[in-house]
Amino acid sequence: MVGSTDNREDKYYNQLIAVSQESGNTCNILVPVNHGLVQTDGDKIFNYFSPENQSTKFGFIDPEMLATVTNIASVQAEFPMYNKVIYDDKYDGWLKNNLPTVIGLIGTQN
Repeated sequence: MVGSTDNREDKYYNQLIAVSQESGNTCNILVPVNHGLVQTDGDKIFNYFSPENQSTKFGFIDPEMLATVTNIASVQAEFPMYNKVIYDDKYDGWLKNNLPTVIGLIGTQN
């Protein structure tokens, strides 16, 4: 993962490179928030959540509005859509690739 700020303010995606345990395929995942991943997280298993996933939308509700939610299916939060991707030059060879790319979030099952 590249980028060290809370990009909700900066309005850019961080780019992750992921390998599917199911298919073995590799792809880019563009995430609109800094997950705070570190190099040692590479051995952890993460799940991908698409922008249309209700749990993903739930994560973008204004915290003050969260207390008023009584029906999760009614959540109308919008997944942020940005026009920029940030990357670190030292990973240039990895990040500029021709892999398929999806937008969404990742999360673990703790």
